[in-house]
This record gives sequence, structure tokens and C-alpha cells, in this order.
Amino acid sequence: MPANFLENLEIPIPVSVEEQYQIVSCLKAQLDEVKTARKAAEMQLAEIKRLPTQLLAQAFKL
Repeated sequence: MPANFLENLEIPIPVSVEEQYQIVSCLKAQLDEVKTARKAAEMQLAEIKRLPTQLLAQAFKL
């Protein structure tokens, strides 16, 4: 990497505060979706972990 790479690196910055708020809003919505998906995955994993016990209980139920 050339020594002046960082000096020449251009990073786009949102021009207006409104655009910054739009970006923040979009990121928050995406994070909410990730949290929802994570919760669903955790619930599914918990159910999967309970399955062997439930199956054994049904198998040996008189």
C-alpha cells in the first residue's frame, strides 16, 4: 500500500443533516430486523434442544 494512500482516500460524507437522519433511520430499521431474526432463531434453537426430551417422554409414556 502506498504511503500516501490514506491521504488520498476520499470518504463520502452526507451533505445535509437530513440525509444523515435518513441513513440513521435506515440503519435502525435494519438493526430491528436483525434483532427480530435473532430472537426467532434463538426460540427455534431452544425448541430444537427440547425435542429429544419431548420425544423420549412420548416414546415411554404409558
